[in-house]
This record gives sequence, C-alpha cells and structure tokens, in this order.
Amino acid sequence: MKDGRTLEITNPDVPLNLEAEQHMPADKPGILMRRKLAALIKAHS
Repeated sequence: MKDGRTLEITNPDVPLNLEAEQHMPADKPGILMRRKLAALIKAHS
C-alpha cells in the first residue's frame, strides 16, 4: 500500500496513544517531538 493511500484511510481524529503503539528505534526522535509538542499545547491551552 502506498503512503498516500495509507494517509487517506487513517482517521486523523483518533487520539495518540504512545503506550499502545509499537515503535522502531528510528521512531524515537519523532516520539520525542510529539511529546514535547503535546506538553507545549497543554501548557499554553
């Protein structure tokens, strides 16, 4: 399946659950960025 098709069928309204996801070591920087962004949003909402 192509990335574009995967994105088209993915529901963007599903909340992120980092504990339920399985990740590769290469995902670590993205996870860190998501956590920092979530903390910033929470702090300034």
